Amino acid sequence: MHVKKMLAPILAVSLITAPFTVPGEASAKESNKKPATTEPFIISAPTVHYSKGTKATVTVTPKKGNKGNETVVFQLMNGTKVISQSAVEADIKSAQKFSAYFNSYKSGYWVNVSVVSNYNGHTSDFGKSLAASVSDAPFELRVMETTD
Repeated sequence: MHVKKMLAPILAVSLITAPFTVPGEASAKESNKKPATTEPFIISAPTVHYSKGTKATVTVTPKKGNKGNETVVFQLMNGTKVISQSAVEADIKSAQKFSAYFNSYKSGYWVNVSVVSNYNGHTSDFGKSLAASVSDAPFELRVMETTD
């Protein structure tokens, strides 16, 4: 019983601060092979804090061929519905951190982050994607059994 009490906070912190990955990327990393990407930007080091609102931070790194005038779009989501959207326009020439703060947080909210060109302000189809999006979409974790 004591192990369960210690494990729960550790799991919660790990889930909140862990990098967002796709199963295909995880297996590629394990075999030391880099996944083939065609996007000119990489979104990394995502963190989301839910305290008196929602604060999301990511690092955006350009690859070759940066044309300038990119937009980093943060979307506060509830399921598939966009609750709020924030966008930061920049000419990203080197790795940069971007953050967005939303005044609200409720159970079930999550954040999606994208880098786009030709940003039009819409909440869907808001520009041409320049990087694989990252999110902290909720997922279900079940611990079926623990033993000593």
